[in-house]
Amino acid sequence: MSNRSINRLIVIGLRLTGIWPDSSYEIVIRCIWIVIMMFGQILQYRYIIKQISCGGKLTNVVDGLSTALPYSLLFFKLISFWINRRLFKNMLMEMSQDWINFSKFNIDAMINKTKLAYHYSKLIMSVYAIAVFTYAGVFLEISRQNQDDEFNITSRQLLIKMDLPFAYYESPLYEYVFVLQFFQLLSNASAIAMFDALIITLIFHVGGQIEMLHEALENISVKNHKSLRNVVKPLIDLHYQIILGSENIENLFSYIALMQLLCNTLIICCIGFLIIVFINLDTILGA
Repeated sequence: MSNRSINRLIVIGLRLTGIWPDSSYEIVIRCIWIVIMMFGQILQYRYIIKQISCGGKLTNVVDGLSTALPYSLLFFKLISFWINRRLFKNMLMEMSQDWINFSKFNIDAMINKTKLAYHYSKLIMSVYAIAVFTYAGVFLEISRQNQDDEFNITSRQLLIKMDLPFAYYESPLYEYVFVLQFFQLLSNASAIAMFDALIITLIFHVGGQIEMLHEALENISVKNHKSLRNVVKPLIDLHYQIILGSENIENLFSYIALMQLLCNTLIICCIGFLIIVFINLDTILGA
């Protein structure tokens, strides 16, 4: 299935997450994602529960929660797309047919929106990739600064807060765990960026159709009444396709948007709490 509205990077991401219709090894890819995500989520929430039950620092609990929630949201998005795979396949087929059915109109607006969606998709994925590498670099720099002559090896921190069932702080096991967590962080961030780019692409596609309809309505001539019916009927079809595409996007992303709103609100609260704690800590130490 080809679709000129969707960036090739998004298509690759959809294939690697088992979402693209009729892709190779679709079931195997989904099983791999389920095992990896469930294993990671169990270890992340074990860390949070352990910090709460053992009377650990509240900052550790909030830090672990702010890291675990985006992964839970990603897992929810994957499951939602897997369940609604038939709806998503119909959306892709309709988007492909739009370029054929409405070729009689001036499709410059759709082409411009598609190019804009391509640029935004690349920008989003680049930002997420830069954020991952920056986070890993800052983590390594802080870890290096904390290593002094009296450094306790058991106090080594993981890139992603997890409660592993083995002693990970010994070298070279710690380095292996760090590399695995880095690739996990990179793959999860790429999947999150792919979903963000996909929703933007779908919205731009509908926006291009709306602009095309608006331009066609402005160019209607009422002088020739005999051909007016032949002109209006394609516009009605285009309007119906816009309504249908908007409803499909709403049905596919309504629960995802709700979960994203809730998770992002909690994450912002967690990050704000950490900022306030560190600001007060610097004030106390400065005094």
